[in-house]
Amino acid sequence: MKKPSLIKILILLIGLSQSSIFALSTSQISKDLSNLMKQIAKISSNLTHKHQERQDLNRAIHLSNEAILQSKEALAELIKKRDIDKQQLEQLKSDLFKIHQDIDLTQESIKVSTNNIYQQLQLLKNESSSILAGNNPINCNRKKTYLVAILTTQQEKYQELNEKLNQLNAINNKLQQELNRLNKKLNEVTNQKDQLVMENKDKITKQQIIQQQIVSQEQFLSNLKQKEKQLNKLMAELGAKKDIDLEYEDNSSFLNRKLYKPVKAKVLLGFGAKRNGMINNGILFAAANNEQVYSISNGKVTFVGVLPGFGQLVVVDNGDNYMSIYSGVIPKTQKGVQVKSGQVIASAGSKANQPMGGVYFELRHLGKSVRNPLFESE
Repeated sequence: MKKPSLIKILILLIGLSQSSIFALSTSQISKDLSNLMKQIAKISSNLTHKHQERQDLNRAIHLSNEAILQSKEALAELIKKRDIDKQQLEQLKSDLFKIHQDIDLTQESIKVSTNNIYQQLQLLKNESSSILAGNNPINCNRKKTYLVAILTTQQEKYQELNEKLNQLNAINNKLQQELNRLNKKLNEVTNQKDQLVMENKDKITKQQIIQQQIVSQEQFLSNLKQKEKQLNKLMAELGAKKDIDLEYEDNSSFLNRKLYKPVKAKVLLGFGAKRNGMINNGILFAAANNEQVYSISNGKVTFVGVLPGFGQLVVVDNGDNYMSIYSGVIPKTQKGVQVKSGQVIASAGSKANQPMGGVYFELRHLGKSVRNPLFESE
């Protein structure tokens, strides 16, 4: 039997290694998708809570509106009653003024009449005591009785007016007390209504904020699903099409190499940090416009293009099954170009083409995000 040549054995081993790598990548992608589903479930649960909170606020706002309406109706009734009391009080004040005038006139009249009557009575007394006057005593007595009756009548009228005045003063005081009570009640109800209106405004503002949060989280969740779908699809395609390039493979661990920092800018969001409730799988740099973006290591550019949610994207195969991803950039290279560590491959885009809020970098090994890679300058 003819023995297989060394070349065929090598080809067979390479094929087996490719199959093994593909199997590992598939397994890792499944784990990543499982983690992603957990994160999506967490956001969905948070959205459910937000929806419930919004419903509770809607009910609270409805109850507040009913309370405000009731307070407005109570205010209208109080104002109506107060206006009636004010009209009665004004009429009473007018009546009191007239009675005071009548009393003053009556008092003056009684005073004058009393003086006249006393003078006449004095004359009658003198006449009746004089024998030479020749006056009839009976007539004198009649005059006295008449004058006394007039005096008594005027005094009774004066007393009657005083009693009526006292009654009106009592009514006036009672009405004034009622008016004061109504004004106090009006102030209390007005303050309650104003407080309800203020609280209602706060609830409406909170409702609007929650609604904005719901819309934002729903949009973020949708974008997240779309971005992960597109990125996983891209990485799967790149992994399926990848040919082993011995020029960039070596026997050392990739992370033991000196990696060049992709962007010379401060970190906005580190690996593993939460962003809108989601765990970050890469590093987000606060890059200014046209800030240079560097390849972290030797490699081969395997993708240059636009990915929804990431903006313009550059993907470099750095060997040892490591791929580096640079997004939110303006590419300065092309697919298939071999690059060196520290070589400029892109520049930071403007805010308009940085969907993640800066230049986003991610390092993956067999499809799995690598935690906290170290760079030369760190």
